[in-house]
Amino acid sequence: MALSQAARLTIALELKQRLPRLIFAAVDAFPLADGGKEGGVAVIAVRSLPPDERLDSSVAASLEELAGGSHRPPVQLKARQIHMQIAEAPSLDLKVNWHDVVDYSRLLQKGLPSAVEALQHQQDSAQVLHSTHEWWELKAALSKASAPEHAVAASKPYKKACIGAAISLLHQRDKTHAGKGAGFQEATMTSTTMQIVHLLARRVAHEKEALQLDALAKGEELSTSTWKPLLQRLCSAAEAAAPLPKLDCLDEWCQQLRETDYEMFKQGLRDVEGQDALLAWRERWGADGYGGLSGESAASTSSTLAKESSDAMRHVESLIPAGSELTFLAQTGSFMYDLQVETSDMDFSLIYQALPDSLLSLKPPREEFSQHVHQVREEGSMTIE
Repeated sequence: MALSQAARLTIALELKQRLPRLIFAAVDAFPLADGGKEGGVAVIAVRSLPPDERLDSSVAASLEELAGGSHRPPVQLKARQIHMQIAEAPSLDLKVNWHDVVDYSRLLQKGLPSAVEALQHQQDSAQVLHSTHEWWELKAALSKASAPEHAVAASKPYKKACIGAAISLLHQRDKTHAGKGAGFQEATMTSTTMQIVHLLARRVAHEKEALQLDALAKGEELSTSTWKPLLQRLCSAAEAAAPLPKLDCLDEWCQQLRETDYEMFKQGLRDVEGQDALLAWRERWGADGYGGLSGESAASTSSTLAKESSDAMRHVESLIPAGSELTFLAQTGSFMYDLQVETSDMDFSLIYQALPDSLLSLKPPREEFSQHVHQVREEGSMTIE
């Protein structure tokens, strides 16, 4: 469904309000982006999640884990969805799939069709609803790399995704007809399904195959057996396509966005006197005696432990993730209750905190870790949690 100029402006304004730090948004022309529904329009959006939102979402996820009794659920890359209704087109079924820049870069590297095709828009395209200079900087970086946007669309992951979806639609029609029984019936597609198969296959085809696909679509050929040979040839060609190389410029782009957002976040925390609130908080925290067990504090604490624990203490301190500070460390287990013997394991429990800039970086420190170390000594092994 084509959008009017008024509808595009309304959607763009709504997206900017509902998705802070929006980098890019455009109508998603991939045939299955809206689930293949007639009258539906899908939009793909890319945003850089603001630091405060990322912190809030992390805390909320941790609280859900705690309340539900779950522990470290697997991380899934999935689009967040917004369903919108606009006055300019009340019957329009509008679905917005948005991705954080980090998720988008990973999906692009995997050849997700919607992510790949978002890059193919030009700056003056009517399908582009919103863009910032950061988006066009990404396109410029890709052009300088070994895989600009047209090469990404020619890669094996993208081609396999497109032709695989087309063949899957044919198989679905075959299964539908096979289930009817009553002897052999040639499987046929609906006109809508045929048009989707045509658009999917055309994304993979070269000039000769594209002409054949166009002829089938123009002749309204609905028989799956007529389409299968051509699609199978396109599938073999997709298998032989070049793989998509590792695009380091994607990580560099995401890193730059993260650093920019963090500086904006810091500026927003400054009080009326111009003092850096983060620095002031850390100074108060240290003055109250909670400066961690690094440096002199760590040395003084280590000196109070038994001599046989000194090596273990140094090892424990070396395990703290980069960009973090040790806040609490205690030898636990049998030692905690004065029940240890010479062959007892040495158990240590610690709490560490990440510095704000590392916590909000592209690769934040691990939230927790556990390590079991076997020492070549009579006193036993050591466990750190």
